[in-house]
Amino acid sequence: MKNSSGKRFSEILITIGLLIFSALIFLLVLTPREIPLLKTASVLARYNTTRFVLAAGLLLFAGLMIKNESLSSFAAAGVIFASVALSLNGLWAGAYSENYVLAGLIPRSDAYGFYTGIITFLEKGYLDGLAARRPLFGILFGLFLNLSRGNLQIALGIYAYLIALSLFAMVSEARKVIHPLAATLLFLIAFLFIRRFTGITMSEQIGFLLGTAALTAFLSAVRMNSKDNKASQYTFLLGVCLFALSQATRPGSMALLPLLPALGGWLWNSGRRLNWRMAGIVVLIIAAVFGFNNLVFRNLAAEDTIQTGNFGYGVYGLAVGGKGWDQIFSDHPVVNTLPHGEREARILQIIIETLKDNPGDYVRGMLKQFGVLFSFQPTNSFFSYMWSANQFFSYALVGASFALCLTGIFYLLKQSFSNLKLLIITILVGFLASLTVAPAYQTQYMRVYAASIAPLALLPAFGLHQLTILFKEKLFPDKQPGSTQTKNGSLSVWTSAFIAVFILCAPVLAGMAASNSTYSAEGCPEGQDEAVLRYNPSASIFIHRNSPDIYTWVPHITQLDYKGSIHNICCADEIDYFKHIPAPNVIFGTVNLLDDNAIYLIAEAELLPEESAYLRICGRIENVRRERSDSGFLYPARIKILDSE
Repeated sequence: MKNSSGKRFSEILITIGLLIFSALIFLLVLTPREIPLLKTASVLARYNTTRFVLAAGLLLFAGLMIKNESLSSFAAAGVIFASVALSLNGLWAGAYSENYVLAGLIPRSDAYGFYTGIITFLEKGYLDGLAARRPLFGILFGLFLNLSRGNLQIALGIYAYLIALSLFAMVSEARKVIHPLAATLLFLIAFLFIRRFTGITMSEQIGFLLGTAALTAFLSAVRMNSKDNKASQYTFLLGVCLFALSQATRPGSMALLPLLPALGGWLWNSGRRLNWRMAGIVVLIIAAVFGFNNLVFRNLAAEDTIQTGNFGYGVYGLAVGGKGWDQIFSDHPVVNTLPHGEREARILQIIIETLKDNPGDYVRGMLKQFGVLFSFQPTNSFFSYMWSANQFFSYALVGASFALCLTGIFYLLKQSFSNLKLLIITILVGFLASLTVAPAYQTQYMRVYAASIAPLALLPAFGLHQLTILFKEKLFPDKQPGSTQTKNGSLSVWTSAFIAVFILCAPVLAGMAASNSTYSAEGCPEGQDEAVLRYNPSASIFIHRNSPDIYTWVPHITQLDYKGSIHNICCADEIDYFKHIPAPNVIFGTVNLLDDNAIYLIAEAELLPEESAYLRICGRIENVRRERSDSGFLYPARIKILDSE
């Protein structure tokens, strides 16, 4: 008894030590300072596949091969948490502009729609815009913003840390089921996807976080599985809850959900008979999760929004032979003028009519989708997020990944089915079935399947695992490849449970923090527009004139560095507008609290308070064509501080 309690106490100390160590690694990387080597490593982690894969892969594999389990965990944590932190730092250290972020911090495009909808929630108590369509993402990020007192970098850092934690838990569990080399590949594939979204206010983050945590729980469940093992059943149900949450927040592999009851019922069957009790519980959990998501949406989303705002666009593209998600606006432009609800009903009607009239076009659309997905296309294929500037390495990496997928499929169908094989087959079938209604080739880098990236990466990892076993058997015939560990309980499962509980509790916590403020217009001089906003310096970018005294690192950037990557955003008119914003200036994205319209405040730093404050501004609001508008860019002529925090 004393030995058992002593071992348990030792495990708790190691767990606490791992969490402290991982947090220190994370903070050490993200602390802004002028270290050229750190900046170079950060840029490589975010933008360079060739060097990062080789360096991180070798380091992680070496760490996982350490025989001492505790030392191995610390080594793996160092690589994983540093990798995620470096990918975030790569955006901030150079203050780079990407399609969804300006100067390393300011959200734009869809990310701007999410961010401003979350700001509306914090200020007025309801989610608006794109954030209303993904209420759990909006609520969770709103909670992070509230905890950080509006500091956008801290909020994004918290999200990135949770992602790193989920990746570490996944690798920790995977190494108990598959070879360390295969677990390394699993991490690399997952990381190469999510690195593009660290530092971005997009729902891909929460989808990936939940999908990765779900995979961890599923791996633990199949590892511990036995007919009378209650712990494995509870862990599987945790995985179901997490994956259902992932689909509620970032829909993709929706067709996998109806397969999970059958998987659970079969894994814990009784004498070849489906365990209907287990299957029924899985169904209830899935229904409860979507009911919870709907409850949050109904109570916290703006009245004029619906969750299915982009329903049917992708399916129509398939139905007309494999065109883009926006094809329906070219063929039926009137649908874009219809109100929510009526628009979705009309799109569904058009899809049904199209399928009836030309069913062969849908088949051609699916064939085109498969042709794109299973190709070396650098932006829309299955492994497009692995692509880099080194074309030779990209072809080699993607080609090897496809080859390992085929190897995995070969071994899935070979000999008897194990619990792990059944899990992988279920994930694969669910993904393929989902492509019929959620085409992946229409969005860049598999975005729509953010929640399924880690589960799908299990297929090539399994293929590599089987090759390592074959390699061992050929070279070391007297040595057995080793059996799967079966001990119950692990830090990785508790991590997944924490993520699930935290996200389920987030609406309550965020709801307590949200305000319900109202502001009325006081009027401005003729020819000027009025806005009321909450200004936060920690969510702003400061563009400085070029000077050797200014070192670019978010939130500060020189004008030369600012213009250097502005061409990465879309589109030509926006590139031209942002490029000609003069320096010195401050750019701050927010919401006009008088009408909920999104605006970018552009003003000299001397005119703005040094602390967070509510401002009443008279000035000019214009769009990228420099015409007066209700939303766009606000240039103040007069600023009045309403109150400071």
